[in-house]
Amino acid sequence: MTSKSDAAWVAAGRCALKTRDASLDGRLWYGVVTTGVYCRISCPSPAPKPEHLRFFSAPSAALAAGFRACKRCRPDDLVPLPPYLERAMDALVKGVSPTQTAARLGIAPATLSRAFQRWLGFTPKQLELFAKTDRFKARLLDGQGVLGAALDAGFNDDKALYRSASAYVGMRPGAFGDDLLLGFGLAAVPLGWLLVLTSASGLVFAGLGETPGEVMADAVRRYPNARLAPLDERTGDALQALSAQLAGAPWQALPIDVAGTGFRLRVWQALREIAPGQTLTYAELAARLQSPKAARAIGSACAANPVCLSIPCHRVLPKSGGQGGYFWRPWRKAYLLSLESGSSE
Repeated sequence: MTSKSDAAWVAAGRCALKTRDASLDGRLWYGVVTTGVYCRISCPSPAPKPEHLRFFSAPSAALAAGFRACKRCRPDDLVPLPPYLERAMDALVKGVSPTQTAARLGIAPATLSRAFQRWLGFTPKQLELFAKTDRFKARLLDGQGVLGAALDAGFNDDKALYRSASAYVGMRPGAFGDDLLLGFGLAAVPLGWLLVLTSASGLVFAGLGETPGEVMADAVRRYPNARLAPLDERTGDALQALSAQLAGAPWQALPIDVAGTGFRLRVWQALREIAPGQTLTYAELAARLQSPKAARAIGSACAANPVCLSIPCHRVLPKSGGQGGYFWRPWRKAYLLSLESGSSE
């Protein structure tokens, strides 16, 4: 691997190997020159020396380079994405039960559940529940009462709503009525899945996750009262721009529409003023904000950042060295820093 983006993957892979981060499994493999074996990132085998490592974007590339599959982690044991998955998701969102969906597709419910968990990170039942909850919120906003909205959305009664939807979505049904309408966009990117939420003024949320379910849960936790609108031109443009940046396109400061304390807003604006390829320590950023004792508070503001990339908190590093933490996982921070610096590691 020699291109800038490949070098970034090498940096990310080295970071992930330190903790055997399984979130890179299926997107990056490593080979050990001294043994001629290639493995998943999460392989429990002893960590090789850095100079003995080679990274690959696919098992076929490792095989072509003369490496053989590890018998311990079976890196070539990958199941292709089931072609029926999109049809199943469409049926579940429209109110078809998981059992009926599986029957329509001619597969066992257990097979459908395993496919969802493997490729999407959530179960058919969870998607069904999310769709019910979304319909419930829409009916509340149309003026219906809680019980009527629950029944129309597909819940057996309001108790089922409180028992199931509250646990999954993380809020009281009575709090669903706040009319916060956000554009919604989701795309597969080199770092997993990117989800964006936009208002008429700009990006409200941009998050990264290993699965759609993971990043959706993060968005719902941050904006529990939001109502999601279909992908529109504004949201699509933001999603396309951020996806391009993750693939190596020049960074651009997209319009944002975020809420926070006065101090956090100052920190987030200061982060947007750090140029791509440059970094500051938390202490240096504190000094720039004329708050020299606020390094720890700046770390807290970075951790609470709701918009990755456009509020580039990955450009802040610990004074003691290393890259430090990152809400969307340290290996992604390593990728972004390497991508922006053009490192040839």
